[in-house]
Amino acid sequence: MEERIFNCYAVIEGDIIREVAVAEFTIGGTDDEKEAYLRENAERGFETAEFFALPENFVLTDLFSDEIQNAIPWIFYRRMLGTAEEIMIFERAFQALDAPLEPMINISVVFDGLVLSGEKAMQYQE
Repeated sequence: MEERIFNCYAVIEGDIIREVAVAEFTIGGTDDEKEAYLRENAERGFETAEFFALPENFVLTDLFSDEIQNAIPWIFYRRMLGTAEEIMIFERAFQALDAPLEPMINISVVFDGLVLSGEKAMQYQE
């Protein structure tokens, strides 16, 4: 059965996530085949992904300038990876894309254009 599936990207500049990107695919096959497809196409998907701001509940204040940003530090998001919370930064994107309530996803992080997926993302430290 064909299904909409999503490669999701936390885009990190310096040590801050200010935006996310999502690439959507519609393919058939088993869940294992779809998951493998997402992993294998993580880099290619980023090239065509649509970018979104983080949800409004992610707020970061610059202590020097008092500037308020819609962002989350990488070190905080890194702790969310592998938990149910990792998907929270993509809520606005999923709403805009009218994604299913429990979409099949693969989450990658992007450091200066380098796409890291799965365990590589969780192990990366700036």
